[in-house]
Amino acid sequence: MPNISDWREGDIVLVHRSADAAGFAIQASQAMSLSAVTRAGAICSHAAIYIGGGMVVDATRGAGVSAQSVWNYCQHRAIQVRRLSDPTISMADIADISVMAQQHIGEPYSVIQVIISKLFPGTVPIPDALYCSTLVGLVVTDATGVDLSSDPAHQPLHPGTLAAHPELTDVLLEWRHL
Repeated sequence: MPNISDWREGDIVLVHRSADAAGFAIQASQAMSLSAVTRAGAICSHAAIYIGGGMVVDATRGAGVSAQSVWNYCQHRAIQVRRLSDPTISMADIADISVMAQQHIGEPYSVIQVIISKLFPGTVPIPDALYCSTLVGLVVTDATGVDLSSDPAHQPLHPGTLAAHPELTDVLLEWRHL
């Protein structure tokens, strides 16, 4: 179990590839990306926003945007936690990332948005048709004004892009045995 005491609301939780076909497809797609940033983080296949209390908000096929325990990911897969590193962004704005993420709970997951983003890099996410990394990008922009996909090298915004994004820093993970 990760020690979440150093995590902050608004941190980005990245999940390494699952063993299923979807996880493999995401990793393969990112590994072949034209973006060196996305290729560098290709092992990550899912992104979520930490909202505190061991909970994340994410967008998944089947459940749409929902809140769930980080335990659902870390008990079977490796995770990585990243945080905005811009010193001009206030802690309150970073905490607002969590609030903005929770406002999207109940919205649908969009397979169509995934396809559109791959065919047309730079496509602006549709707020009511999200997938995991566009949810992260949308709420980070709404809360802080930082557009993680403003550089063409960061488009489309994939979990792998977030894993190696230069505007994010790693939060050291400490693991404990239960």
